[in-house]
Amino acid sequence: MQTARRRQRGFTLVEVAIAVTIAGIALTATAGALVQGARLSKVAAETRTAMRCSQSLMERVRATPYAQVTATFNNQTFDMSAIGAGASSGQCMVVVAPVATGSAKWTVSKVTVTATWKGVSGISTQTMSTYVCDRTNGAVQ
Repeated sequence: MQTARRRQRGFTLVEVAIAVTIAGIALTATAGALVQGARLSKVAAETRTAMRCSQSLMERVRATPYAQVTATFNNQTFDMSAIGAGASSGQCMVVVAPVATGSAKWTVSKVTVTATWKGVSGISTQTMSTYVCDRTNGAVQ
C-alpha cells in the first residue's frame, strides 16, 4: 500500500504556495512596468506638443518682417490650444531681446519661446531660442 502512494506524482501544498507567490511577484512587477511605460509615453506626447507649439511660434516670428518682430511678439503669451495643440492646457511666452553685434550694418535679436504646461509629471517647461536679423546698410564685405 505504501508503494502505491509513493508512485503518485503531483505538487505538494508548499510547492504550489511558492509557485503562486513567485507568479504574484512577477505579475506585480510587470504591471508596474506597464504603468510606468504608459506614464512615460504621456510625458513624451506632452513634450512633443509643447515643442510643436514652440516651433510654430518660431515660424510665425521668422515670417514676420524684422521691424515688426519686437512689437508683435515681445513679452506676449499664447495659449497652446490656440496655436494648434488641441486641448493642451499650457502656454508659450515669447521674449525678444536685442543682441549687441558691434556692427552698424546688422541688427540682431534673440527670440526665446518658453512653453509651460501642467502634465502627468507636474509643471514642465521647455525653452527654444533663435536669432533674427536685419541687414540695413550696404552689401556684405
